[in-house]
Amino acid sequence: MRQQAVAPVPGDTITWAKGTFDSPQGEITVDWSIQDDHLTITADIPGGSQAQVRFLDGTTYHTGPGHFSRRRPIS
Repeated sequence: MRQQAVAPVPGDTITWAKGTFDSPQGEITVDWSIQDDHLTITADIPGGSQAQVRFLDGTTYHTGPGHFSRRRPIS
């Protein structure tokens, strides 16, 4: 199983981003947004893949194939 890493690091003026990556296992989609002092990260991970999703505070989630979505405060 191949592992993909997702770790956004937004600047002060960027409040959202969306992107895709064509991996050998299929398309990975990621988007993140900042709203009301919270960062939301959403990712769709193809079969046969795993992902690490790292928030600005260092909190890291490990997820397998499927849909991932988490919201955390920005401190």
